[in-house]
Amino acid sequence: DDTSHPLSLTYDLPSNWTTISSGLKADEGNPRSYKVPSFDLLFDSPFLIGNHYTKTISHEGHEYEFAIETPDGFEESGFESAFRSIVSAATDIIKDVPYDNYCLILLGAGGGGLEHFNSQACYTSGSYRYKDRSEWIDFLAFIAHEYFHLYNVKTIRPIELGPFDYDRETYSPLLWFSEGITCYYETQILYRAGLCTEAEKYQMLSSYMAMDEPYNGKYHQSLRMASYDIWLNFMNRNANAKDVTVNYYFRGPTIGLIMDIEIQRLSDNKRSLDDLMRLLYNRYYKQAGRGFTEEEFWDAVDEVAGASMAHVRYLVDNPVEIDYDRFLSPAGIVLDRDKWVL
Repeated sequence: DDTSHPLSLTYDLPSNWTTISSGLKADEGNPRSYKVPSFDLLFDSPFLIGNHYTKTISHEGHEYEFAIETPDGFEESGFESAFRSIVSAATDIIKDVPYDNYCLILLGAGGGGLEHFNSQACYTSGSYRYKDRSEWIDFLAFIAHEYFHLYNVKTIRPIELGPFDYDRETYSPLLWFSEGITCYYETQILYRAGLCTEAEKYQMLSSYMAMDEPYNGKYHQSLRMASYDIWLNFMNRNANAKDVTVNYYFRGPTIGLIMDIEIQRLSDNKRSLDDLMRLLYNRYYKQAGRGFTEEEFWDAVDEVAGASMAHVRYLVDNPVEIDYDRFLSPAGIVLDRDKWVL
């Protein structure tokens, strides 16, 4: 049952398949063989195998591979440059890059994607020709989201999220942070990377609020309990789903914005949410080599703010309606519900 031991992997490919792409590096002299430090890392490392398009680049001292199933329009799209900017903006937040190399596996038309320590595997629209700016920004936000999960999930992680017991489900009260704050940072990364305007950044955040609004489940289920509920009702498509649950992808980014504002307010603008992310990364991933408990997380929040953040924790631990005016006004932000599209 020990998943920490090293292992070797060799692929025996059909004669007409030429390419293997992964965040793992092949053995020197044998591009079909891999020595992997642990099963956990292997399990976290997808492979794209076949005859797909590949391109390898260097950026800020690291190697990146694009592995693309349907590359129509890729070279003309400007996506390579945009991805470089996303990596630089994310790196500037944490001030460290934990991998040696990274593989961007971009599949054909479909939905969804998944983050990994040294790669991401995402479905696309099947083409890199976007009909308008909104569609382009949506795609970049998706890529930035999965990339920032390298930090907020793979390295900055609740203690329940690894090492895993593969025989059973994993429950954590902090998935709202892992996903919701990553949704918040996708907007920050695009803005800091110069890929969207400030108005577009706030429009994305406002859209998350608009999507959260129809969920009357906010009066019955907390974000904390929604994190536990992932295995049961999170993907509930029943007619009454919005009446009994909340979606932490929608509500979580608002908590991220509120946490950022409150940390800045309480620290007299000396610290921000970035400082919390760096503290968690350095203290628990770099120094302790583990995730953090729920209480360690909230202690770190208070430490960075220099004051109690119990009023923000209350929004997470209880089924409540968020008083937007109270929490957004210190930052000079006004919410205009008339411009919401529900």
